[in-house]
Amino acid sequence: MKNASLKILSYCLVLTSLFFFSSCNEGKKKSNDNDALTSGKLTVYCDEGLYNLIEPTFRMHDSTFPDIKLTPVKVNAREAMAKLLSANAEVIIIARDYLKDEDSLIKAFNVKEHPVMICAEDALVFYAQKDFPLDTITEGQLKNVLLNGQSLLGYYPAIKSEPKFVINNNSSSEYANLISLVAKKQTIKKKLLMLSCSDSVINYMKKNPGTIGIGYLSQIAKDTSLKGIKISYIDSAGKYVFPHTVHQANVLRGNYPYIVPLKIYLLRDMKNKAFWFGMFLSKEGVVQKYFLEAGIVPVYAQIKLVEGERY
Repeated sequence: MKNASLKILSYCLVLTSLFFFSSCNEGKKKSNDNDALTSGKLTVYCDEGLYNLIEPTFRMHDSTFPDIKLTPVKVNAREAMAKLLSANAEVIIIARDYLKDEDSLIKAFNVKEHPVMICAEDALVFYAQKDFPLDTITEGQLKNVLLNGQSLLGYYPAIKSEPKFVINNNSSSEYANLISLVAKKQTIKKKLLMLSCSDSVINYMKKNPGTIGIGYLSQIAKDTSLKGIKISYIDSAGKYVFPHTVHQANVLRGNYPYIVPLKIYLLRDMKNKAFWFGMFLSKEGVVQKYFLEAGIVPVYAQIKLVEGERY
């Protein structure tokens, strides 16, 4: 329920240690190796739900490696993984694991699991317009609404009418994470309004008060017209976790139930251009600093939280 007296924690995330990306320079020992690593072409297939977040890092890569012609391609998560599994992609960026059918194909054809790098941690969030009269929900209530058809209005009469739940299409990583992280692979009975892409979901949410969006923290972190709905839950150790503000600081602390690693999958386990591209996103200082400023958690940075108030 809405708590008008809540004050957002004053925080400061201090980036104290970042990896300086210099490993490619080792290739100078052999000019042919250096040419292979720092020139040529590379196509990167990127999860559409992450594309707006990741796009600036492509330009950072272009500035650092001007002789590599990087071609980013925006696709849904299902298509990105299909490109990888069919060996038609050297590298993909995606916000989910293998799905059940994808994992079955890998096992059926005795394919080795692909090398994976993690560049940042995001979160699957439930969000609404800023003045929506619901700030907090328990995970139990959320699951009853999604899995058992319980009315959210029954829990929170102040919302006046039953809200629509809006999400990216069923080929998206948002939907896959809803199934795996929230529903725990159970059937969702709640009717979901599925739209064609993440931008369409955000635009719909801004135009339709009284709706609840499902997406990523990175999609709303800098949008002051939208707010994440706080969720209380029981953690894996059986401990109650009170609802915290949906914020990168609480993702870092582990005080949020649906944390989503952003993954870079490689086709081959070898130090080629795809490998060094993955290293650039996951360990280069300027990229990790960018993720911090975008409102998510860079995985390679040492971060110090300086707190004003507890929330």
